[in-house]
Amino acid sequence: MDSDTRELERRYQEDPQDAGVRAAYEAALRRSQDSEGLTKLYTLSFACPMQWHQLEETEAPLVRRCSGCQEDVHLALTDEAFEEHTAAGRCVAVLDQRLAERSQEAAAALAADAERPASPCLAEGTWFDLLLDAVAARPGALSLGQGAAISPPEESELIRAGGEDSFVGGLRKAHQLKNERDAQEAGWLARLRRWFGR
Repeated sequence: MDSDTRELERRYQEDPQDAGVRAAYEAALRRSQDSEGLTKLYTLSFACPMQWHQLEETEAPLVRRCSGCQEDVHLALTDEAFEEHTAAGRCVAVLDQRLAERSQEAAAALAADAERPASPCLAEGTWFDLLLDAVAARPGALSLGQGAAISPPEESELIRAGGEDSFVGGLRKAHQLKNERDAQEAGWLARLRRWFGR
């Protein structure tokens, strides 16, 4: 890394919100073909402090508006939706932090190649947040049955199937769910996907 790039890196670290410095630093990293620096640049800007429930509702149930960056945030329920939104340079919300961690390198590479200079950000949510949104948006659309109870999971996690993390639906279906809570979450996810059409 040359001295000019080091100076831009120092200025960027002092004020990561300065779009001009960020653009100049990114351009310098691209010129020097510093893929590690680019990955670090996008990794640092990837996570967003906002949570799904903090974002402003829009007419689309899987899209909310961020008051901070004034961007639409798209909820990705599958790996494919996540990749599609990040490839298009959109901000993305996911239900599980492990999806973000697992997809972070791929998303950073996609963001580095995106047409717009800003990388997408990530807002985190939980199954329970999404369920409450769905019930509030369409009362009665999700019926629980007599005596059923909903409780939020201790933490948002992927369904564990066959000893490895996987998503319910899409190309693979979870088999051998480990416990009753996982089975309940799998049922809710399937209902939410049918209800939201994703």
